[in-house]
Amino acid sequence: MKILIAAFIFITGFSLVNGEKDTELKQTETQFEIKNDEEEYTLVQVLDENNLPRYYYRDIEKFPCHREDVCRLMKVRLYWDIFGNYLQYELLEEETLTKLNHKEFSERDYNKLHKILNNPGSELKFCKYENLTSHEAENTYHSVDAVSSATVQTHKFEYINGAIKTTWVLWHLVHGSSKDEIRKKTLQAFDLSNNKTEITSDFDLSALHKLSLNQQINVLHNLSNTDKLDNDQLTEQLANLLYSENDQLFTVALELLRQRRLMNKLIKKKLASHLINDDDLKLTLAYNYLLLNHEKSTIKKVSLPHKTVTL
Repeated sequence: MKILIAAFIFITGFSLVNGEKDTELKQTETQFEIKNDEEEYTLVQVLDENNLPRYYYRDIEKFPCHREDVCRLMKVRLYWDIFGNYLQYELLEEETLTKLNHKEFSERDYNKLHKILNNPGSELKFCKYENLTSHEAENTYHSVDAVSSATVQTHKFEYINGAIKTTWVLWHLVHGSSKDEIRKKTLQAFDLSNNKTEITSDFDLSALHKLSLNQQINVLHNLSNTDKLDNDQLTEQLANLLYSENDQLFTVALELLRQRRLMNKLIKKKLASHLINDDDLKLTLAYNYLLLNHEKSTIKKVSLPHKTVTL
């Protein structure tokens, strides 16, 4: 696969804390023009005041079906963390998503869509677009987003009823080529591919604060490539980093927990603390990991808005 990339840099003067403007904090956005065999798009890397990646996004303007006369154009912004994990989506230009017969999504549909997009293991990965609906169903409902009973029985995956193609398209955009591009950009930004730290069985993260931020990120990244630490050791040490004020340290610690699929009462407690009165990036990261681990009781009172940006 051939990939062409062009980068453009510009400055934005707003804070990503609780969506409030803050002239004291400056963020930089780098645009990468990505072109491969499948698609061409602009990937935006959002940098903090230290010129290090905080998160990424790309804007989508796409018809979820092939017949533009019966299908509304989707205008959505998709967000990822620095490792290419889904963060959230935002509806652009006050647009809405629609279902069969142009019925607008309900709030329940939006919440369910977030849950589906947050699941990298969805069975949607095994389903081909052309097999989603039958021509008979399309003709019956006059919409290419209609769902036949055979489709529901054949494919065991979650989707928005009446918007199966919208669900499929967005999930594959979230978990497609952008994810790999993001991971490469992050590896380059922190020089993670070239720096190696020896990890021993008595490794202790408590001294991590003595290192520079970039060194800390490198140490944490190399933890993912070692089997010298058992899960109990790693969980206890990483849990302490979930109180870090630094977004990158928090994200890397959560990524290590994600890789090993670790969750216990301590992790749950510390992530839950970010669901109240915290900056929106950590809130979203914590919410998504708890959601992925089916901690419904912990997140039931938290609502992630989709019509306005929260990062």
